[in-house]
Amino acid sequence: MIKESLFFLFNNEKSSDYNVISVNQGSDLYEESFAANRTIRETKVKNNDIPYFEGLDTEPLSFPLTLYVNKKFNEFDLSNIKKWLYLDNYAPLSFEADIDKVFYVLFHDVSTLKHNARGEGYITVQVRCDSPFSYSHIISSPIYNTADPLIKVPIEIDNNGELPIMPVIHIEKTGNGSIEIENLSSYDSPFKIEDLQDGEKVTIDCANELIETSLLGISRYDSSNEEYIKLPVGINRLNIKGSCIISFEYEFKYF
Repeated sequence: MIKESLFFLFNNEKSSDYNVISVNQGSDLYEESFAANRTIRETKVKNNDIPYFEGLDTEPLSFPLTLYVNKKFNEFDLSNIKKWLYLDNYAPLSFEADIDKVFYVLFHDVSTLKHNARGEGYITVQVRCDSPFSYSHIISSPIYNTADPLIKVPIEIDNNGELPIMPVIHIEKTGNGSIEIENLSSYDSPFKIEDLQDGEKVTIDCANELIETSLLGISRYDSSNEEYIKLPVGINRLNIKGSCIISFEYEFKYF
């Protein structure tokens, strides 16, 4: 929970390093977002009281934070806090009550400083996330050599989040040939990439549908079937065909 946390970590810097804590002003009960706002898309049809459902649009998470500087502050202190918080890009934010859950945020909109003219007061800031979700920290799998007879196949990845995720896959090819990755725990088509060269390193970003190779002047999109791997919630058993050294990076995703 956000509101029950005094301390937080933003862009890998501790709020305590700036003498800042998160506080709750108001009643004894905490009020915070339960989930991201959703808008229903639908079309009304003439002479039909039931609209045609087209889908849902989910908005990025947004919430206010009230910060208290727990020492007498001056203009220099406030300037450092502004430099820390007001970045030009989304950065990770996590709270001490659940430090393993990460939001990627920008501080934006109108912010206010309420003070007593003696270097004591509160700063209210608006937080906007890059998505409707929060995430775990990035998890890196072990490095697997598919040619090693001691490697247990299929490889298992347990998605402990609340939503399906799409990993980043790192491959170093052993010998010329193709690689096929199939999730035996789902009914999705396997991912295939062909004509890889010995020693070639390939990175496949499944979420963003990006494929990068260590070979100059080569594109691997035409070499793949672009059936990117998805990991549903629960245990995923991945079968790898072809000789390579392979590893996975991923983040659990939460409502």
